[in-house]
Amino acid sequence: MHSITFYPVNNADTVLLKAGYSVLTDIHYRGSAQDENDDEAHNIGQDIRDALEDGQLDVFINTHPDKDHVSGFKDLFHTGCPTSWSKESDLILVKEIWITSYTDKLTDTTAQSKPLIDEIKRRKKVKAEDRRKDGNRLIIVRKGDKLKLSSNLAGRVLAPTDEECNDAEKDERKRNNSSIVIRWEYSSNERQFHIMLAGDAEYQVWERLNDEYSKEELSWNLLLAPHHCSRTPYSYKNENKQYVNSDKAWEALSNCSGNGFVVASCKQIKKNDDNPPHYHAKERYIGLLEKQKTGGEKRFFNPETHSPQNTPKPVTFELSDKGIKIKQRNTEYSSESLSVGAASKPTQYGG
Repeated sequence: MHSITFYPVNNADTVLLKAGYSVLTDIHYRGSAQDENDDEAHNIGQDIRDALEDGQLDVFINTHPDKDHVSGFKDLFHTGCPTSWSKESDLILVKEIWITSYTDKLTDTTAQSKPLIDEIKRRKKVKAEDRRKDGNRLIIVRKGDKLKLSSNLAGRVLAPTDEECNDAEKDERKRNNSSIVIRWEYSSNERQFHIMLAGDAEYQVWERLNDEYSKEELSWNLLLAPHHCSRTPYSYKNENKQYVNSDKAWEALSNCSGNGFVVASCKQIKKNDDNPPHYHAKERYIGLLEKQKTGGEKRFFNPETHSPQNTPKPVTFELSDKGIKIKQRNTEYSSESLSVGAASKPTQYGG
């Protein structure tokens, strides 16, 4: 079954896309999830291992190296020369890693990002004849890269630009805008529909996307609400520390096609000042879905409250020529797409 799963990781991202290739976007593998005596954190590690064949992941994408997007990398993945890995290992072999130039140049590491940065450095030093081997491949993606992974799965990198990466290097407050933004296209029987994954990209990125791309090029059937359902992808704070909405950013972000879905990868969304997530963002996304078709609230999902008991449970969508569909409790909702796109491959590091 082709699918995409959003794991319950609190205010963080971990998304597994399977469509001929297995693609994991970001990781937040918490120590408490490995403790059988802790019922609060879901053990995403076991879920991911069970979802992969032979303990191997085709692609790991790190949108940006903040701790909520890279924690537990060494606890879940094999690091070091791939010849030292075996199928009997509990660690997963990552055949290929995708990063940005910002992550590639990162020197100010944290305890959470250091294992990934060390593995990147190792892969960069691999001899040319070994760089294409599983477990050694490293890709630096940039705006404009077109991706073709399988007959069903392609994508287009919308961000970051070199300038957005350079700005993040100069000012750490802008590091969210170094996030990889990919619009995935799933194709089956001459039908296409789209999934938008955008890390923590904030309003400046979405304003740029609105200027550079058409509504069709930004359309989606399934959106991961950027920055954990925060207001920052479509709002900024003025001199009085009050949020001001950017109409241009919201226009780029709100191109829902058909009977769409939004997933908020965050803690339980409450109407308070402890954010992200922002209750304002939840209401706005639900309003957007409602405009497409009534029942918008039923097409808005949060993995942290997805079970009937409002406890953590992965949110999984099935991908097929019938569209995107999810089964929640005893009710099924489906989404169909109208858009068409193109695809090719990015450039390999050192190639």
